[in-house]
Amino acid sequence: MKLNDYKNAAFDNAESHGFHETLNFGNLLMLIVSELGEALEADRHEKWLKPDIKQDYEKQSLSDGDFILWAKNHIVGTVEEEIADSLIRIFDLAGTYNIDLDFIVDLKMRYNKLRPYKHGKKY
Repeated sequence: MKLNDYKNAAFDNAESHGFHETLNFGNLLMLIVSELGEALEADRHEKWLKPDIKQDYEKQSLSDGDFILWAKNHIVGTVEEEIADSLIRIFDLAGTYNIDLDFIVDLKMRYNKLRPYKHGKKY
């Protein structure tokens, strides 16, 4: 999938679950920040995915109900899940404001590649 595909999927899911009824740009930005804060807290509690989680997941064929239970026991509250939530919130914001992520990320990556070491800053 391309970034805009994720954007559209995240936007559609948030819309269908009622998350666009009262949100504005500031709310959407702060929801992204809150997910990043949750990632920090997960790290503080050493809640990272187990190294073999992908293999464990791939060898199972879970119904939706079983998947919800499996996810609650294996991924919810981990650093990786909160990072994913942050991205999903960014995708939703981009969908809400019709931001072409594929285009702008390509431009920004090219721009950053051409910038000086540390962009001329200490850090």
